[in-house]
Amino acid sequence: MLIHSIREVHLALHAIDFRKGINGLLAEAYALELNPYRGECVIFVHRNREKIKIIGGDERGVWMLERRFDAGRLELDFEFMRDPAINTISVAELSMILDGYDFIVTKKSKKYLT
Repeated sequence: MLIHSIREVHLALHAIDFRKGINGLLAEAYALELNPYRGECVIFVHRNREKIKIIGGDERGVWMLERRFDAGRLELDFEFMRDPAINTISVAELSMILDGYDFIVTKKSKKYLT
C-alpha cells in the first residue's frame, strides 16, 4: 500500500504548473530539499483547488497520484505563496485532504472532567 511507505508528509504552499508529470514533480520536491525516495511525500494543490498531485515513494521507486474533486473545490485555508515553501502535516491530515476536507481545526471541543 502506498501509505505505508510515507514517513513525512509536506504540503507545498506555492502553485506549480499542473502539466508537470512525475519527473517535473520530482524536480519540485528536490527544489524544496525533499526526497521522495526517502519516504517524504509532497502534496501540490492546483490554483483553483479542484485538483491535487502527490508524489511519494521509497528506495525502490516513486509514485505520483492525482486527485480531481468533481463535486467542488478543496477547502484549504492558505494563500498560495510566490516563493516555494512547505508545511509539514500528518498522514491523517493527508487522508482528510484526499477525502476533500479542510484539516485546519477552527474550534476545539470542550474538555469535560469526570
